[in-house]
Amino acid sequence: MAGIMSRTVSAPCEMEGDLATSRDRAYPRGGFTLVELMIVVAIIGILAAVAIPAYREFKDKATRGTAIANLENIRNGLAMYVGDLQTTRYPLTAEIGSGEAAWQRLRSILVYPNLPPSSGDSKLDGGSLQYISADGRTYTLTVNAMDSRNTTYRVTPTMIEQQ
Repeated sequence: MAGIMSRTVSAPCEMEGDLATSRDRAYPRGGFTLVELMIVVAIIGILAAVAIPAYREFKDKATRGTAIANLENIRNGLAMYVGDLQTTRYPLTAEIGSGEAAWQRLRSILVYPNLPPSSGDSKLDGGSLQYISADGRTYTLTVNAMDSRNTTYRVTPTMIEQQ
């Protein structure tokens, strides 16, 4: 057949076989070179340097959000206290006090279902809690959030502000 070209396959030369065998000995299968390992370690280090501060900020934002939500619950509980008892006064300073014990007194007086059982669960530092109400007409609640900055919040019947 004149129109069909034939292909001839040549046997591999011995030199190619020797080269492949020596390459296999120089670079064993399944291993990594020192340079490859150093590159991987450098990449992981760079990712960690970027991710860790971002994670901490994310965690602090979540902590502050939880703290503000719980302060809003306390504020609502105090409003319900005045409304439910049909009284015109908030609890006095002597009735609440300060510190971790004040948290427990607030929970027992307010009987508000959305308050966490402890100040630690609320992301608020119970030891820093100060409740001040001299005449019962208004109050000021000051407390620190449990974030890396110890953010201080001041709560009154009309607002929650970060100091």
